[in-house]
Amino acid sequence: MSVLASDRPTKSGDFLVFIIRHYGHTLEYGSKYIYQSMPRMLTLWLDYGSNVPDGGKKTQEKAALKTMLTTLNELMSQMVDRLPPYQFLIAFSQLISRICHPNSDVFAQLEVIILNLLEHYPQQSLWMMVAVSKSTHPDRQSRCKRILDKAKKKLPHIGNLIDDMVKLSDKLLEVCNKHVDPGKNHSMDKLCRGLTRLTNSSNFSSVMVPLQSSLTVTLPIGHGSNQPNHNPFPGEQPTIIKFEDKVEVLASL
Repeated sequence: MSVLASDRPTKSGDFLVFIIRHYGHTLEYGSKYIYQSMPRMLTLWLDYGSNVPDGGKKTQEKAALKTMLTTLNELMSQMVDRLPPYQFLIAFSQLISRICHPNSDVFAQLEVIILNLLEHYPQQSLWMMVAVSKSTHPDRQSRCKRILDKAKKKLPHIGNLIDDMVKLSDKLLEVCNKHVDPGKNHSMDKLCRGLTRLTNSSNFSSVMVPLQSSLTVTLPIGHGSNQPNHNPFPGEQPTIIKFEDKVEVLASL
C-alpha cells in the first residue's frame, strides 16, 4: 500500500519523514544505490507536497498537512547541505520537470536545489534548462525564467553564460525551423547571420558542447564516503568556438 494513500494523508507524513531521512542516510554513505534512493526520495517529497494546497478553507487536517510538509521541506534543506551537489544532479531532469509544482513552499525549496546545481555545474544544468525555457507551457516558461533571473542575481559570474546560452538556443531553433533544399550546401551566414555573429563575438562565453559524455555524471567508485570533493566531470569539456559557414543538409530517409 502506498504511503501517499489519499484516505490518510496526515498519517502518511509520519512515515515519509522516516523514509526520506533514511534515504538521505544511504546517500551520505555512498552512491551505490543512488539511482534508487535519490529519485524515490524526491518523488515522495514532491508528491506529498502536491496534496497540500496553498489556499482554500482552513481545516484541522489541512493545518496538520502543512505542519508535516514544513518538516519535510526542512529535511530536504538539510539534505542540500549534507549531500554533495552531484548526487542531486543525476536527478536534474526530474527536478526541472516539477518546476510547476502547485505548492509554493515546495517550489521554493526546489528552486534552492536547482540554484545550487547552477552554482556548481552551470554548463550541464543550463543545457538541461534551456529546453524548458522554450516550453510552450506559459507556467513552465515563466518559472524557468524566474529561476534563471534569480541565478543571475545570486551568481553574477555566470550571468553572461546564462544570457549567451539562451541566445544560442534561440538561434539554433531558428536554424532548425529554416526551410531549405535537402542534399545541397548552404551558407550558415545566410541561413542565420545572428548565430555566426553571436559565436564570433569576442564577448561570447565559453559554452560547453552538449555531448552525452559531458552531461553524464561520473560517480565515485568504492564504498564508504560520498566523497564531497569528487569531480563528476573529469577532464576538460570541449566548448563551442564557432560554426563553419558551409552547411550540408542531408535528405531524410
